[in-house]
Amino acid sequence: MRIAFRLAAITLTVGIAALTSGYADAGGPIRCVLGKLGPDDLPPPDSCLAAAGKIYDNLNDAEFDSPPTGEIRVYGTVRIDQTVNHFAKTIAGGGLVPPPLGSPPPAVMSNAKLDARHNHSGPAIRIFGTATLNNITILTSGDFAQPGIELDNPEAITTFNGVSIIGPPGGMGIGIQISPGAGRLTVYGNTQPTVISGQWIGILAYGPCAPPRAECDLETAPQQGRPSVNGAKDLNVTIQDVFIGIVDLVFNAPSQWFKTKIYCNPPNAPVTRPNAVGYHGIASEHSDLNGLVIQGCTVGVQLECDGNTCGGGREFDNLTIGCNPTFGQCARVGFVEGILVPVRWYLPDGSPVDLNTKLDFATLYKAGQGCGDAWSISTSINGKSVPGKFVSQCPQN
Repeated sequence: MRIAFRLAAITLTVGIAALTSGYADAGGPIRCVLGKLGPDDLPPPDSCLAAAGKIYDNLNDAEFDSPPTGEIRVYGTVRIDQTVNHFAKTIAGGGLVPPPLGSPPPAVMSNAKLDARHNHSGPAIRIFGTATLNNITILTSGDFAQPGIELDNPEAITTFNGVSIIGPPGGMGIGIQISPGAGRLTVYGNTQPTVISGQWIGILAYGPCAPPRAECDLETAPQQGRPSVNGAKDLNVTIQDVFIGIVDLVFNAPSQWFKTKIYCNPPNAPVTRPNAVGYHGIASEHSDLNGLVIQGCTVGVQLECDGNTCGGGREFDNLTIGCNPTFGQCARVGFVEGILVPVRWYLPDGSPVDLNTKLDFATLYKAGQGCGDAWSISTSINGKSVPGKFVSQCPQN
């Protein structure tokens, strides 16, 4: 069954509000926002009062009073009922009460949360410039196609480290939406684990134009920044409880999808996301997939043409797609069985072609699509290694 994914049905709500006044600098670059503190949350330090003269009770006011080089620190859980337009350079979570001497270190550096579960009208946060977000969790409503974070920042650089976006179980929002023409984004889980959960799409990365590709004029389209996700050696970035883990429409900047766990259905949980897809590349070009672990999905990797444009030049290295139930391999990673369709292609006429059990990539690519796509022997599909390196040949002009 083909997944009915039509981006034209999604209204890209940018809605940039015109700024009618400048930033009011209250005397320092740090603004502290205090919400409801949990038992392990540290309160704002006295330096917050020294820097700004007050402690804020909401994020919007702190944003308004922050210069573009400023930092906002969030303590406890702060409720946001409407989209926050982020212009300050940094948002970071406050610290934790130190554990007793001799106790193991806490699993996270901060329990700070932005609670957007009551926001039903747009993204929780919309980023317009260069920004860094560290050690914070955003709770989202789960409304259809509503982003947790939306990037609308041409030519800017954004970094997320330890930023989680959590919707309700079975939620239908979008974790991170990278708008057409947005700048470069890098997602890490180095400071604390990053989790995107309870969403329709974990990460949606547009190219310089929204589909269809045939209508994109690269002469006038903005330059797209490179999206990159890297969970490092411990795979500290997880996308789970999603209908589609990553949607990649980028074709003029090489996307990098590294060392990330994509669990369409969470481990050791009932199947609630039938027909789910781990990675969905729609005419994407030169994307680099390396070290992804894709489990609990119906389709592991789905590639699709946009009209007659099918993309290509992608690298598929060190992937673990599915598992082999023999000898309990699937049970060890929390799943009952492997992935039913490890790789699927949708051709220009809309017909699907699935990778067969022999892992015969030549047959999968026999229509000549995906020029330059390369699958390495380091990739494992339902417990079987790719038998030999395969590179899709480009048609001769």
